[in-house]
Amino acid sequence: MTRPARRPVLSRWAIWWLIAVVWWTLDGITGATNYHRMGALAGNPIPLEYALRTALLSAWLWVPATVLALWAAERFPLERGAWRRHAWAHLPGWSSCKRWITSRREPTTCACTRASGPTWCVTP
Repeated sequence: MTRPARRPVLSRWAIWWLIAVVWWTLDGITGATNYHRMGALAGNPIPLEYALRTALLSAWLWVPATVLALWAAERFPLERGAWRRHAWAHLPGWSSCKRWITSRREPTTCACTRASGPTWCVTP
């Protein structure tokens, strides 16, 4: 007597979503605890709830982008012999990430508070 093949409990894409959510949640928790501790060490304590909310929401924004990148890597693999045909599919994502990262590196002007009063400085 043969048994029918069992269907997996979660589909492959549900597993990828779960992995992405767990990864970015851990990243957000790590960022929140660093944010909380660094604020306390600097004499400006930040409530842990605020740090968690800010860091987790920021991290979770990357979940759909991560799953989209995994889908693109599977659907349009950049392997030997096929990369020239498939590179066009990766360009929009690469370009968007590069533009966003580059825009975050531009220096901004801010008022730095010192004992002698506020002075203007440029922060990276």
